[in-house]
Amino acid sequence: MPETKLLLTPSDSDSLFEFALSRGAVFVGDSLIDTPQPELLSQLNRIHESTKEHLYLLHSTFTNSPLGQALVMIKVDDRRWAVKQRYGGPYIDFLLPLRERKGLVVPATIGHYPFFYDFAENRKGAGDALKRFYRSLCVHLRSHLKRVRLGKGWFYLGDDARLRLSEGWEVNLGGVTRVDVMEALAALQ
Repeated sequence: MPETKLLLTPSDSDSLFEFALSRGAVFVGDSLIDTPQPELLSQLNRIHESTKEHLYLLHSTFTNSPLGQALVMIKVDDRRWAVKQRYGGPYIDFLLPLRERKGLVVPATIGHYPFFYDFAENRKGAGDALKRFYRSLCVHLRSHLKRVRLGKGWFYLGDDARLRLSEGWEVNLGGVTRVDVMEALAALQ
């Protein structure tokens, strides 16, 4: 799965959501809902009202069915429904912070699977349009965030996250400390 790793605050996440929304994307929250029809989130304030920080990005250029019917919903219990992952779509996974965690910068990811299952459960390739949209997100990240090596991986670090870390906030990334991040940033200078 192509995946981009990030260290962000909710303010940094907003910039990425706004970029995607400005290009016609809609989001669906990965949460239990009371109907088999997921709500399409096309405004930043509605994304903030979502109950989960894991969202699916859909776009008419790469989603293979009408956006309102693009995801396969499964019944979890007598009254709740959830998205069946990798079925329908295809989509881009967003796992970004939406809520402030006092004193903590958290890891986030954006990624997509190279395949999905259609409604007849046939395996299909994600397609070039999805890959182009994902690349446009990555280009946006590269032009707005700093890329640093932390532990064994590369992370894009948001502007607000850098500011918060310089103010003493900690980072929630197994084995990596705030000092490690600040030293990696200093090495870029």
